[in-house]
Order: sequence, then C-alpha cells, then structure tokens
Amino acid sequence: MCLLKSRIFFQVKKQEEEVLRREKELEEERQRQLELEKRLRLEQEQRKIEMEKHKKEQLERQEKELREKILRNMKAVEEKRAEKQREELRKKISGKTRLKSAVIMHK
Repeated sequence: MCLLKSRIFFQVKKQEEEVLRREKELEEERQRQLELEKRLRLEQEQRKIEMEKHKKEQLERQEKELREKILRNMKAVEEKRAEKQREELRKKISGKTRLKSAVIMHK
C-alpha cells in the first residue's frame, strides 16, 4: 500500500513538474512573440519615418527647382523687357538724330 502511494505521489509530482515546465515554455514563447511584435512595430515605424523623411526631402528639392525655374523665367522676362526698352530708346534716339539731320540739311 505504501509503495502504491509512493508511486502515485511520484507520478503526480512528475505530472506537476511537467505542467510547470510546459507553462514555463509557453510563457517564454509568449515573451518571444511579444518581443518579435515589438521589434516589428519599431521597424515599421522606422520605415515610415524614413519614407516621410524621403518624401519631405523630395518635396523640398521640387520646391527649390520650381523656385529656381520661376526666378529664371522672371529674369528672362525682365531681360526681354529691358532689351525692348533699350531698342525703343535706341530707335527714338536714332529717329531724333535723323530728324535733326534732315532739318539741318534743309536750312
């Protein structure tokens, strides 16, 4: 009888140890999964931040290019306007000179 009790006790103890071991394994696996999820979230956030940074840099480059293009166009328009004014002034001056020359010849 005592031997039977001893065996039963030993079996129960073994089963309890096995249950504890499995619970420990499950907890470790759960912790690994939590760590993995955390790492994946962090990586995702970092990729998102990098993409936003890249997008911002790209927009800044585009803005700079557009500003430069607008300035070039404005300068070109201003140069054309100045050239037109010079041409008009040159024509007026050359036209006045001719008139004076013609008037002097008639005298």
